Amino acid sequence: MIEKIAAYGQYDVVFSSIDDFDLDFFLQKYYSSAQKIVLVDENTYKYCLDYLITSVPSLAQAEVIVVPAGESTKTMETAIQLWSTLLEYGISRNAVCINLGGGVITDLGGFVGALYKRGIDCIHLPTTLLAMVDASIGGKTGVDFEGVKNQIGVFYFPKLVLCDTAFLATLPEEQILSGYAEALKHGLINSRELWNKITTNSPKSINKQLLKEIVKVKNEVVLQDPLEKNLRKALNLGHTIGHAIESLFLEENPIPHGFAVAWGLVYEAKIATNVGELSIEEFNEIRSHIVKHYGEPNNLENHIEDLINWMKKDKKNDGEGINFSLLAAIGDVKINQIVAEEHIIEALLSAF
Repeated sequence: MIEKIAAYGQYDVVFSSIDDFDLDFFLQKYYSSAQKIVLVDENTYKYCLDYLITSVPSLAQAEVIVVPAGESTKTMETAIQLWSTLLEYGISRNAVCINLGGGVITDLGGFVGALYKRGIDCIHLPTTLLAMVDASIGGKTGVDFEGVKNQIGVFYFPKLVLCDTAFLATLPEEQILSGYAEALKHGLINSRELWNKITTNSPKSINKQLLKEIVKVKNEVVLQDPLEKNLRKALNLGHTIGHAIESLFLEENPIPHGFAVAWGLVYEAKIATNVGELSIEEFNEIRSHIVKHYGEPNNLENHIEDLINWMKKDKKNDGEGINFSLLAAIGDVKINQIVAEEHIIEALLSAF
């Protein structure tokens, strides 16, 4: 069955197999004469591309561009290489770029598409749980810059996001866990009911219906605040510290995004408890569930000064201090919370 969510930017998030949705018909209807590019990484080239090309004859002659897998690919240098490749292939402004991959590919492909010739159309085909519940939704695109996560980017909305859960069968457990962390975050900011639904499902047992409920949370926030001026900052729960952890180890020993966010959720819940917002009972509940699936971070107490410095570079900051979104309760989040460094340090030392 095909299910759709209408998203900001006049595109649909579709939950369907490629065949049932008939992506081939969609491309023939809207892009019959357009040049077609498929952006993949080494993993989606190996595990996902054949399924796409076999299902969509319109892509038989598409230009396929392969980039290395992993967060280290999401850089301005890679973007420049991709723009050079598009110029070399003679790609015009009426082309469509199909981004087949996880969050790195949808972030990078969307960014490259947004700026090439002032914008070519993009279609996202997320292949990871992380990309389906978060990265491909909402129009955020960008690259890491000088070791800092997502510092260069634009809001650029795709023409379609097609979530085919068949791709999830190709994923290792670590990738499933990365997406599960973002699902947990959506539950925490939305409602006790959704948090309970997600936590009573194992990471591997999130079905299409629950996936749709999780995506709806982000979609409804984006509809109200597409450019992250206010409410959308709630979606950064766990990310101020999570991105700092990720940035700290980005170049030498990368930590998967979802693991960093999961630990960030615990640290930031501890801050919320320490400043009198979140109850100790709910903090313990959050911590227990995350430790069950992600374990505990190693030796972060030895990197506190570095972590604080990374947090100071966070794009949510407005010059007054380090800005957080903090839980008042499961299902109740407060944005624009400036937190003193001593409270952050206390949480970093005591949350686990």
